[in-house]
Order: sequence, then structure tokens, then C-alpha cells
Amino acid sequence: MNFFLGILNPVLVSFSIFLSYILIHFPLTSYEPIVNVAPVYFYSFNNNLLSVPDEQLYNAPENIVFDVEYNLNGRQQYKIYKLNKNGLLKESFLIPYEKPVNLPADVNSWPSSSGYITYPYNGSYYIWYPKLGRYVYYFDNDGTFLFEKENTRYLQSFSSGAWVFALAGDHSRLHILKPGLQDVIDTEGMLLIDYETASNKDSKFQFCGAFLDGDIIFMKPKESEKYRIKLKHPVKSISCDLNSGLFLVQIEKHLKSEKKDEKLTDFLLLGKIKDPENLKNDKKPEEEVLSEYTTLYELPLDKSETVTLPLVLNNENFFLTLLSNSQVLIFNEQKTKEISLKEHLANSENIEDWRAFSAEKTIVLWNTSHYYIFQKNGLAYFDKLNNAERAFSSDNFIFFQDSDGIKALKVIKN
Repeated sequence: MNFFLGILNPVLVSFSIFLSYILIHFPLTSYEPIVNVAPVYFYSFNNNLLSVPDEQLYNAPENIVFDVEYNLNGRQQYKIYKLNKNGLLKESFLIPYEKPVNLPADVNSWPSSSGYITYPYNGSYYIWYPKLGRYVYYFDNDGTFLFEKENTRYLQSFSSGAWVFALAGDHSRLHILKPGLQDVIDTEGMLLIDYETASNKDSKFQFCGAFLDGDIIFMKPKESEKYRIKLKHPVKSISCDLNSGLFLVQIEKHLKSEKKDEKLTDFLLLGKIKDPENLKNDKKPEEEVLSEYTTLYELPLDKSETVTLPLVLNNENFFLTLLSNSQVLIFNEQKTKEISLKEHLANSENIEDWRAFSAEKTIVLWNTSHYYIFQKNGLAYFDKLNNAERAFSSDNFIFFQDSDGIKALKVIKN
């Protein structure tokens, strides 16, 4: 991302905030709103802060962290920004920084090529690992180098910081690690297709994932427990509520018809893992338990999709997916509703570009140029983005990072 693209015209931004305020008080749908969405602050890369009134009401979580990528002479670096609860810059630093003059004796090398960075949302630690290489590098909360460790796996920190997810290069074996990169629990399967990690360290489960052959895995690393469900149908995507054990999957199977031959069709299946407490009687430590599940809802789609649909399951027991590049399906209380976004989108939008996540009583659907926030009854709020590259939620706040800066919004329960 270009650092200098952040310079904005304050008048235009102020107008945008004013327009957002108007949209909050004049809902975009005819439904009674369950939640409102309010702009909290905007942090731009030229260090201008633009806030809406009543900061006491809108205080965001402390330590919101984001990064901007740089590539200098083939060496990839990330500038880390830490914002406080009012959107003010607390500190910034580079990872990895220039090679120290005196490296510790037990450090074999220093990052000198392209790599990736992963960290919790509060920036309690940072892990840098190369695209090609044997070592990962661990930094503390202020960017100070702590140690290196041999590793050739893809790594991703849980947003809570409690665990680190590690995946082998062939996507067949996955591990859950402690923040210090010690292995805790692992499993394997036929090509991990999709997965979800817990944003809350106290969630009942901390991980769920789907393998291509239809196996679903739930994991509790603290208790060294893992549970496997066998759907026996190819899985293309998954979303989980890691508190309740609910899961939503896009599967492929044959649709039976009286008039025509069976055809291969995608289905959305909403299920729930049976209470694992009843399955652990004779289980040995770290032994995998084969679990049963209950089917709560199943919806056939029109065809076998060639793409992975973005799925989101909210803890309010409603879910959302895209049926096309502009058609949204919402399921709530055994009813489905389709919402068209065509009037807001360009024809060039691709379904593969969309991403989605749950935030409190809402579901957020976004791509590089737009975001939409849905509640149970329909569309609650939307706006444009400028080449967005990251979005996430923390508590009841939603954050977007694009070429302009960081936009913070708050979900307000009515």
C-alpha cells in the first residue's frame, strides 16, 4: 500500500461523516432496525483525526493495530501502527527492522527477503516468516526482536493472541501452537479447504476447519481435545459459531428429482455438533473423537458452484451468503430472504472477491471497494472503500483498512 495515498480533503471526509450520520437515522430498509451502526473515528495516513461527537459513548478498544507493507530493494517490511481507543496514534515501528550490529549467538540469520507478518489484533506479539526459508522471527509488543525458530509452515495468529495456527505446505496437516510457537495439538486430512479461528480465548471451541472429502474438525487446544464429523460429501467452504458448535457448510451432492436424472448440486447445510461431553468417556489424551451432528437446515442451490461462496454464521442464529456477485441470501428463523445489491455495485464485481465476518448482532460483507452490514431483518448500513485490504471486528466495533486509512464503526444495540 502506498503510504502517501492517505492524504484526504478534510471537507470531503467531513461530508462523508455527515452523510453517514444521516444514513444511520434514515434506515436503508423498511425493517425495524435491531441495531444501528455509527461512525466512530477515521484515522488517515497523514495523521489527521476526524471524529464524530460524544467520544465517551464511542470509545473503541485499546490498542488497535494495523500494518502497511513496504518493499525496498526486494526486502519486505511492515510498518506497524498502534491506535488508542480514540483513534490517536500511540506508536509506530518497522518489522523486521535493520539488521542489528550484534546478533545473539544463537541467531542463525536475519530477514533479508520477502515474507509475511501475523499478529493478534491488540499487537501483543508479532511473527515474521519468509515466503521461502527455514526460520521465523518473533517480536514483542513494541517490535523488539526476541528469538528465531526453525519452521516451514504457514502461520496465522489467532486474533485473541491465545494461539497460533500452523498449516503444512500441502494443506494436509494442521497444528495449533502456543504463542511461543510450541506445538499443542494437531490433526490431518485430505486438503484443508477452509477454517475459522476463535476471536475470544474463552470460546467453547477455538478452531473449526473443513477438509475437501467432507471431514469437519473442531478443536480445543487447551484441553488437547479434537472432534471430527464425517459429512461424506465434498466441502467447499465453512463458517462456525465456536461457542455453540453450530456450523454452516457449502457441500456438493446429487439432487434427486422425479422428472430428471440426478444432478450434481451445491447445498447449504446448517448443522450442530453433538455435545462432546458425552463422547469423552474412554478417550485417551489427544485422541481424536468421531462425533455425530444434527442437521438443522438444508438448502439446495441452483447448480454446482465453481467458486467458494463466502459464508457467515452469526451467534444470533442467522447466516448469510452470496448467490451471485450481487445477490445476498439471508437465513433467519427458518426463513430465507434474497437482497439485491445491483444498484450499488459495478458490473465488474466478482463473487470471488467478497469476504465476510460476524460482528456482534450483524454480519459484514466486504470487498476492496464496498462494505455492507446486515442485521437479521436485512441491510442496516453500507458505504464505499478505497482499495480495502483488511477488515475485522473487536468487541462491538468494526474496523476497515484501505488506502485512505482506518475507519472505525460501532454496532449499537437498540
